[in-house]
Amino acid sequence: MDPIRRREDTDGCACIRCRSVEPQIFRQSIGGDLLTGTVLLGRHPSIVAMVLVVLLLTGLLNPLWATIGQPVSFIDIPAEGFFYFGVLAVVIRADAVTLFSASMSDQMLSTRELVRYSIGRLPAVSATLVGIIVTSLVAVGVVSAVASVLFEIALAIEGATGVTLADEGVFSGASATLVFGSVWALTVFKFWLAPEVCIAGGYGPLRALRLSWVLTPAHRLRLLIVIVGFVVTVFGGELFASTLAMAGAEAVLAVPGLAPVGVVAQGLLYVVWFAVGTQIYLRSVTDL
Repeated sequence: MDPIRRREDTDGCACIRCRSVEPQIFRQSIGGDLLTGTVLLGRHPSIVAMVLVVLLLTGLLNPLWATIGQPVSFIDIPAEGFFYFGVLAVVIRADAVTLFSASMSDQMLSTRELVRYSIGRLPAVSATLVGIIVTSLVAVGVVSAVASVLFEIALAIEGATGVTLADEGVFSGASATLVFGSVWALTVFKFWLAPEVCIAGGYGPLRALRLSWVLTPAHRLRLLIVIVGFVVTVFGGELFASTLAMAGAEAVLAVPGLAPVGVVAQGLLYVVWFAVGTQIYLRSVTDL
């Protein structure tokens, strides 16, 4: 597949006609992006098959997950969850964004060419996701260090003047969630498009992170909706189960096969959100 890059990185014209990008993506709302992603997903049953294979493989590796347990103690996600979501975030994402980019730019490629391209992007996508995680942790660490210094200064002023300025509550409870969670969320928000930039644009991890940071301001509302929708997708199953439990309808959760169907549906929704991110990127780098 030919990567779809920014105008300054493209030889010749970068308009929608020369790139053969579907023009409707410039006219549609976020609802239209979701519909386009769903339609494209329906046109590529191989993605659905891959999600099913990942779920099946996750189940077959149950003895391994029982041995590993919960790899990260402060995050309430078991090993099988890390594996399933990790494969979706890297392998399925690379394949889906490649297919969506080729479809929306009318690139007539064979299955072998598409697979070769998506596999070739796996190292860069993995590095990009690691970069997002590391950058987010560094940002939270910097804010934490600054807050600690300010807290010590406040303690010193308090000792000298007797005026109460320091409050340890900023490092715990709702205040800590608001301060440090906001920094983490802002960082993730700015880098959200980086994996799509890396795959559809063919850029390296560092360039993809920089471009995501630059492109984000022009699509704030759309990206915010995407991120909120993605978070709802992640935690939607738990919210649904809690709602049923509160309504006294726990028997619904015991329906045979309901859990696997829910996991597959969740995985396919992730893919739709990846498609929306791809459309945002294409809209950002293609001239009308």
